[in-house]
Amino acid sequence: MRLTLLLSLLLAAPLSAQTDYRNLDDGRPIATEDAWPIEHRGFELMVPVAISRVAGRSESVVTPELGWGIFRNAMIGGKLPVLLGDGGGIAGPRAYAFYSFNSETAALPGFALRADVAFPGGAAAGDRATVALKAIATRSWGRFRTHLNVVHGFGDGSSLPAAEAAPRWGGSLAADLLSIRRSTLFLLEVRAAQSVVGGAFEWAAATGLRAQLAPTLVFDLGVATSISRDDGNERSLTLGLSHAFGIAALWPRGAK
Repeated sequence: MRLTLLLSLLLAAPLSAQTDYRNLDDGRPIATEDAWPIEHRGFELMVPVAISRVAGRSESVVTPELGWGIFRNAMIGGKLPVLLGDGGGIAGPRAYAFYSFNSETAALPGFALRADVAFPGGAAAGDRATVALKAIATRSWGRFRTHLNVVHGFGDGSSLPAAEAAPRWGGSLAADLLSIRRSTLFLLEVRAAQSVVGGAFEWAAATGLRAQLAPTLVFDLGVATSISRDDGNERSLTLGLSHAFGIAALWPRGAK
Protein backbone atom coordinates (compact mmCIF):
# COMPACT_ATOMS: atom_id res chain seq x y z
CA MET A 1 0.00 0.00 0.00
CA ARG A 2 2.79 2.42 0.92
CA LEU A 3 4.69 1.46 -2.21
CA THR A 4 1.60 2.13 -4.36
CA LEU A 5 1.13 5.55 -2.73
CA LEU A 6 4.81 6.43 -3.24
CA LEU A 7 4.71 5.48 -6.92
CA SER A 8 1.57 7.57 -7.38
CA LEU A 9 3.31 10.60 -5.88
CA LEU A 10 6.40 10.06 -8.01
CA LEU A 11 4.79 9.40 -11.36
CA ALA A 12 1.46 11.18 -11.38
CA ALA A 13 2.84 14.48 -12.63
CA PRO A 14 1.14 16.46 -15.40
CA LEU A 15 2.65 15.94 -18.86
CA SER A 16 1.63 16.79 -22.38
CA ALA A 17 3.39 13.72 -23.77
CA GLN A 18 0.65 12.85 -26.28
CA THR A 19 2.67 14.74 -28.89
CA ASP A 20 6.03 13.19 -27.97
CA TYR A 21 6.08 11.35 -31.30
CA ARG A 22 6.90 14.71 -32.92
CA ASN A 23 10.22 15.03 -31.06
CA LEU A 24 13.23 13.67 -32.92
CA ASP A 25 15.79 12.25 -30.51
CA ASP A 26 19.47 11.74 -31.27
CA GLY A 27 19.72 8.57 -33.37
CA ARG A 28 16.05 7.75 -32.85
CA PRO A 29 15.20 6.50 -35.39
CA ILE A 30 17.49 8.47 -37.73
CA ALA A 31 20.70 10.29 -36.89
CA THR A 32 19.09 13.75 -37.05
CA GLU A 33 17.41 15.32 -34.03
CA ASP A 34 15.28 18.44 -33.83
CA ALA A 35 15.94 21.68 -31.94
CA TRP A 36 13.44 21.02 -29.13
CA PRO A 37 14.26 19.45 -25.74
CA ILE A 38 12.11 17.33 -23.47
CA GLU A 39 9.34 19.24 -21.75
CA HIS A 40 10.48 21.18 -18.68
CA ARG A 41 10.49 18.86 -15.61
CA GLY A 42 9.62 15.88 -17.80
CA PHE A 43 11.58 12.65 -18.07
CA GLU A 44 11.94 10.29 -21.00
CA LEU A 45 13.18 6.70 -20.77
CA MET A 46 14.31 5.25 -24.10
CA VAL A 47 15.36 1.73 -25.01
CA PRO A 48 16.55 1.60 -28.63
CA VAL A 49 18.19 -1.32 -30.41
CA ALA A 50 20.42 -0.79 -33.45
CA ILE A 51 21.41 -3.66 -35.74
CA SER A 52 23.88 -3.04 -38.56
CA ARG A 53 25.62 -5.17 -41.16
CA VAL A 54 28.66 -4.17 -43.20
CA ALA A 55 30.96 -6.28 -45.37
CA GLY A 56 29.36 -9.49 -44.03
CA ARG A 57 29.79 -8.55 -40.37
CA SER A 58 26.84 -7.88 -38.05
CA GLU A 59 26.74 -5.66 -34.97
CA SER A 60 23.99 -5.06 -32.43
CA VAL A 61 23.89 -2.29 -29.84
CA VAL A 62 21.35 -1.66 -27.07
CA THR A 63 21.46 1.86 -25.64
CA PRO A 64 19.15 2.58 -22.68
CA GLU A 65 18.85 6.31 -22.15
CA LEU A 66 17.24 8.65 -19.61
CA GLY A 67 16.64 12.34 -20.39
CA TRP A 68 15.38 15.09 -18.08
CA GLY A 69 14.01 18.54 -18.94
CA ILE A 70 15.97 20.22 -16.17
CA PHE A 71 15.20 23.83 -17.17
CA ARG A 72 12.90 25.49 -19.63
CA ASN A 73 14.50 24.90 -23.07
CA ALA A 74 17.22 22.70 -21.59
CA MET A 75 17.68 19.01 -20.89
CA ILE A 76 20.38 16.70 -19.63
CA GLY A 77 20.67 12.94 -19.82
CA GLY A 78 22.73 9.82 -19.86
CA LYS A 79 23.16 6.73 -22.03
CA LEU A 80 24.74 3.32 -21.56
CA PRO A 81 25.47 1.70 -24.93
CA VAL A 82 26.09 -2.03 -24.77
CA LEU A 83 27.71 -3.81 -27.72
CA LEU A 84 26.29 -7.34 -27.97
CA GLY A 85 28.11 -10.49 -29.09
CA ASP A 86 31.71 -11.67 -29.00
CA GLY A 87 34.11 -8.89 -28.01
CA GLY A 88 31.20 -6.78 -26.83
CA GLY A 89 30.41 -5.13 -23.54
CA ILE A 90 29.63 -1.69 -22.21
CA ALA A 91 30.89 0.92 -24.68
CA GLY A 92 31.41 3.64 -22.10
CA PRO A 93 28.71 5.57 -20.22
CA ARG A 94 27.61 8.81 -21.88
CA ALA A 95 26.32 12.14 -20.58
CA TYR A 96 24.87 15.03 -22.54
CA ALA A 97 23.44 18.51 -22.23
CA PHE A 98 21.07 20.17 -24.71
CA TYR A 99 19.95 23.80 -24.91
CA SER A 100 17.42 25.37 -27.28
CA PHE A 101 18.22 29.06 -27.84
CA ASN A 102 14.97 30.38 -29.30
CA SER A 103 11.42 29.70 -30.33
CA GLU A 104 10.92 29.34 -34.05
CA THR A 105 9.44 32.37 -35.81
CA ALA A 106 8.34 33.13 -39.37
CA ALA A 107 11.79 34.56 -40.10
CA LEU A 108 14.05 32.50 -37.83
CA PRO A 109 14.45 28.72 -37.43
CA GLY A 110 14.83 27.17 -34.01
CA PHE A 111 18.48 26.72 -32.99
CA ALA A 112 19.98 24.41 -30.36
CA LEU A 113 23.39 23.22 -29.20
CA ARG A 114 24.22 19.83 -27.75
CA ALA A 115 27.36 18.53 -25.99
CA ASP A 116 28.08 14.81 -25.46
CA VAL A 117 30.81 13.19 -23.38
CA ALA A 118 31.76 9.50 -23.74
CA PHE A 119 33.58 8.23 -20.67
CA PRO A 120 35.94 5.25 -20.38
CA GLY A 121 34.43 2.27 -18.60
CA GLY A 122 33.49 -1.11 -19.98
CA ALA A 123 35.00 -3.75 -22.22
CA ALA A 124 34.05 -1.85 -25.40
CA ALA A 125 34.80 1.67 -24.16
CA GLY A 126 37.58 4.00 -25.26
CA ASP A 127 40.73 4.67 -23.26
CA ARG A 128 39.92 8.31 -22.55
CA ALA A 129 36.91 10.57 -22.39
CA THR A 130 35.85 12.10 -25.71
CA VAL A 131 33.65 15.11 -26.43
CA ALA A 132 31.33 15.96 -29.33
CA LEU A 133 29.48 19.21 -30.04
CA LYS A 134 26.43 19.44 -32.28
CA ALA A 135 24.63 22.46 -33.75
CA ILE A 136 20.94 21.92 -34.63
CA ALA A 137 18.41 23.92 -36.64
CA THR A 138 14.71 23.20 -37.24
CA ARG A 139 12.34 24.98 -39.64
CA SER A 140 8.59 24.31 -39.92
CA TRP A 141 6.08 24.81 -42.71
CA GLY A 142 2.76 23.58 -41.39
CA ARG A 143 2.88 19.78 -41.07
CA PHE A 144 6.28 19.68 -42.81
CA ARG A 145 9.60 20.34 -41.04
CA THR A 146 13.26 20.30 -42.05
CA HIS A 147 16.27 19.83 -39.78
CA LEU A 148 20.01 20.45 -40.17
CA ASN A 149 22.59 18.93 -37.80
CA VAL A 150 26.37 19.54 -37.81
CA VAL A 151 28.58 17.65 -35.34
CA HIS A 152 32.30 17.76 -34.52
CA GLY A 153 34.04 15.11 -32.42
CA PHE A 154 37.23 15.67 -30.43
CA GLY A 155 39.86 13.06 -29.54
CA ASP A 156 42.03 10.61 -31.43
CA GLY A 157 41.48 7.12 -32.78
CA SER A 158 42.95 5.39 -29.73
CA SER A 159 40.32 6.85 -27.41
CA LEU A 160 37.22 5.82 -29.35
CA PRO A 161 34.56 3.44 -28.00
CA ALA A 162 33.70 0.40 -30.13
CA ALA A 163 30.08 1.55 -30.56
CA GLU A 164 28.37 4.88 -31.20
CA ALA A 165 31.61 6.84 -31.56
CA ALA A 166 31.19 10.46 -32.66
CA PRO A 167 32.65 11.36 -36.07
CA ARG A 168 35.37 13.96 -36.61
CA TRP A 169 32.88 15.87 -38.73
CA GLY A 170 29.35 14.89 -39.55
CA GLY A 171 26.25 16.50 -40.98
CA SER A 172 22.69 15.51 -41.79
CA LEU A 173 19.68 17.03 -43.49
CA ALA A 174 16.27 15.55 -42.70
CA ALA A 175 12.61 16.24 -43.39
CA ASP A 176 9.54 14.99 -41.58
CA LEU A 177 5.84 14.98 -42.35
CA LEU A 178 3.26 14.93 -39.59
CA SER A 179 0.12 12.79 -39.75
CA ILE A 180 -2.04 14.12 -36.92
CA ARG A 181 -4.85 11.60 -37.53
CA ARG A 182 -2.42 8.69 -37.15
CA SER A 183 -0.21 10.38 -34.50
CA THR A 184 2.74 9.43 -36.68
CA LEU A 185 5.80 11.24 -38.01
CA PHE A 186 7.35 10.10 -41.31
CA LEU A 187 11.06 10.81 -41.87
CA LEU A 188 13.64 11.07 -44.66
CA GLU A 189 17.34 11.81 -44.18
CA VAL A 190 20.67 12.10 -46.00
CA ARG A 191 23.85 12.29 -43.97
CA ALA A 192 27.64 12.30 -44.24
CA ALA A 193 30.32 11.53 -41.65
CA GLN A 194 34.10 11.46 -41.47
CA SER A 195 35.81 9.12 -39.03
CA VAL A 196 37.92 10.61 -36.26
CA VAL A 197 40.98 8.93 -37.82
CA GLY A 198 40.35 10.89 -41.04
CA GLY A 199 39.63 9.79 -44.58
CA ALA A 200 36.78 10.47 -46.94
CA PHE A 201 33.25 11.27 -45.87
CA GLU A 202 30.84 8.34 -45.93
CA TRP A 203 27.34 9.09 -47.17
CA ALA A 204 24.11 7.37 -46.15
CA ALA A 205 20.37 7.70 -46.66
CA ALA A 206 17.72 6.81 -44.11
CA THR A 207 13.99 6.72 -43.57
CA GLY A 208 11.78 5.97 -40.59
CA LEU A 209 8.77 6.83 -38.50
CA ARG A 210 7.72 7.67 -34.95
CA ALA A 211 4.25 6.64 -33.77
CA GLN A 212 2.38 7.41 -30.57
CA LEU A 213 1.15 4.05 -29.23
CA ALA A 214 -0.29 5.40 -25.97
CA PRO A 215 -0.40 8.82 -24.24
CA THR A 216 3.14 8.35 -22.86
CA LEU A 217 4.55 5.64 -25.14
CA VAL A 218 6.21 6.16 -28.54
CA PHE A 219 7.49 3.53 -30.99
CA ASP A 220 10.16 4.36 -33.55
CA LEU A 221 11.57 2.46 -36.52
CA GLY A 222 14.30 3.44 -38.95
CA VAL A 223 16.38 1.88 -41.73
CA ALA A 224 19.53 3.26 -43.34
CA THR A 225 21.96 2.28 -46.09
CA SER A 226 25.34 3.64 -47.03
CA ILE A 227 25.74 5.03 -50.54
CA SER A 228 29.50 5.48 -50.72
CA ARG A 229 31.32 2.53 -49.12
CA ASP A 230 33.78 0.51 -51.24
CA ASP A 231 33.77 -2.57 -48.96
CA GLY A 232 30.09 -3.33 -49.33
CA ASN A 233 27.04 -1.31 -48.43
CA GLU A 234 26.36 -0.87 -44.76
CA ARG A 235 22.74 -1.36 -43.76
CA SER A 236 21.21 -0.73 -40.38
CA LEU A 237 17.91 -1.10 -38.58
CA THR A 238 16.92 0.89 -35.51
CA LEU A 239 13.83 0.31 -33.41
CA GLY A 240 12.83 1.27 -29.92
CA LEU A 241 10.32 2.48 -27.37
CA SER A 242 10.30 5.64 -25.28
CA HIS A 243 8.21 6.39 -22.21
CA ALA A 244 7.58 9.94 -21.00
CA PHE A 245 6.80 10.51 -17.34
CA GLY A 246 7.06 13.04 -14.55
CA ILE A 247 7.94 13.05 -10.88
CA ALA A 248 5.25 14.88 -8.93
CA ALA A 249 7.67 16.02 -6.23
CA LEU A 250 9.61 18.10 -8.80
CA TRP A 251 6.57 20.11 -9.89
CA PRO A 252 5.47 23.26 -8.05
CA ARG A 253 2.17 22.95 -6.23
CA GLY A 254 -0.76 23.68 -8.55
CA ALA A 255 1.33 23.40 -11.75
CA LYS A 256 -0.53 22.06 -14.79
